[in-house]
Amino acid sequence: MVEIDINRLIDFIKLYFPEDATEISDALDLLNLALDGLLSSTNTTIVEFLKNKDYDKGMELLEFSKSVSEIQDKINEYSTSISIDAEIDEEEPEEEPGEIEERRSIPNYSNYLVDSSIPHTLYEDFTHKKVVAFSFNNNRYPAKDWKDALLQTCDLLAEIDATKFSEFINDPVMKGRKISYFSKKHLDRKNAKMKNIEVYVWTNLSANSIRKLIRKLLKKFNIKLTDYYVYLRADYTPLHVHKNEEV
Repeated sequence: MVEIDINRLIDFIKLYFPEDATEISDALDLLNLALDGLLSSTNTTIVEFLKNKDYDKGMELLEFSKSVSEIQDKINEYSTSISIDAEIDEEEPEEEPGEIEERRSIPNYSNYLVDSSIPHTLYEDFTHKKVVAFSFNNNRYPAKDWKDALLQTCDLLAEIDATKFSEFINDPVMKGRKISYFSKKHLDRKNAKMKNIEVYVWTNLSANSIRKLIRKLLKKFNIKLTDYYVYLRADYTPLHVHKNEEV
């Protein structure tokens, strides 16, 4: 009964308050990342208890860990269900317009360029924004689009621990409502192969969904989200606002 009520609530929010739905999905995603950190700490403590032959406490924490994991699965389910991005991401791929096409379709193109030296955090909204680079471990990497930024980030993390990265294929946290963000199978125009390991990354995602996925990846590698920055090339938000006003 509670499940039905929650699903109805989610549908209601998405229908009448899509912006709030995005905010809630974002908050749930961050909560899940925090619980992921809790699980990591719990597992470390379990190992210590077992080393000290304190088996009762070890088993107690093991049950606690299972409960947290179940809560995570449920939160991930709700976060994906309420996400507006998820519905878009799992349909047709977003095409990045070329420079020539952009110049033809967007009036006063230069008016939408932004300062590419300003760092942006992974807590920001990147709707209608174009990436030009990202920084990681104090190094800046140019990126032609959001998909490129995601793939490069995955490759950099795989260089740290390829085995750990490969485990994401079966990690429930790394799955959407209908898709797996990491796979052994290639799907044309949907995912792309990583550089040094046999893993395909789902790239058919919006800017904000890529931001969310990168946050999950960093958390899995115990890297602070504030150690990763994004740099923008352009912000087309005013253009879309004007279009909506005309409609």
